[in-house]
Amino acid sequence: MGAIMAIVEDEDEECVLLQLYGREHENDRRASEILTEGMTMAIKKPYFKTNCTGGYGVRADHAGDILWLSYHDELVPAKWGPAFLAMDKPALKWKDEGDEAMRERKYWGAIER
Repeated sequence: MGAIMAIVEDEDEECVLLQLYGREHENDRRASEILTEGMTMAIKKPYFKTNCTGGYGVRADHAGDILWLSYHDELVPAKWGPAFLAMDKPALKWKDEGDEAMRERKYWGAIER
């Protein structure tokens, strides 16, 4: 059973390893589209788990245990809100990027844009 692993940070700037199991097949949705730098999430059923090297991390057993949050969601800490994003990009630029992602069949990227 394979996992996507990434370092995640909380609002207190503390970092920990995240292990995400039970995700879609790589052909359906690439790991790099599921977890990307700067995205915000809430984990519904997290638990700390020790690993074989003696370290620990947060484990989520199913992608359904993660809520992917947009910057305006009430669960996002205020300091991570809209000011954190590059707001200097016009709406048509976002649309063009979304259209390009659709042409490349990168549907999740298109949705994000």
